[in-house]
Amino acid sequence: MVRSFHTKPGDHRKIDFLRKESGTFQDGKWVFAQRQNGDEKIVSILYDLPGCFEIEVFRY
Repeated sequence: MVRSFHTKPGDHRKIDFLRKESGTFQDGKWVFAQRQNGDEKIVSILYDLPGCFEIEVFRY
């Protein structure tokens, strides 16, 4: 399943990601297994699916 991020209707800025992590929760804390920053978006399909992901995005 491919997810995409968009701004609110009428907001014409673009969205990109700062950081993507795959991982799990252990004892209520996030434990990452793999991390990518925004410069690595060309190699964006490195994660096993399904899974748990934390994604930080920004608007510009």
